[in-house]
Amino acid sequence: MPTASGAPSSSSWPIPTSVFDRLGAVWPQILDMPGFAREQLEIDASYLGYLDRQDADVAMFRRDEALSLPADLDFDALAAFPPRSGRS
Repeated sequence: MPTASGAPSSSSWPIPTSVFDRLGAVWPQILDMPGFAREQLEIDASYLGYLDRQDADVAMFRRDEALSLPADLDFDALAAFPPRSGRS
């Protein structure tokens, strides 16, 4: 159920309260966090895998972008490309 701000309540997020209780054993300050901060921490934790994947995608894109093709590359000679008609 959404909170007054429109965000889902903390009960719908993947980190159960018991995880916060266990974290409190090694990081006592986490138990004093206000509800909105705990909610944000839960949101950040749920998106962490997506952010790691996005970082990998950006790194792959930069590697591809840095790839140089020779100026005299004959695309017509490559089997993967159909011959260009009427273009030079």
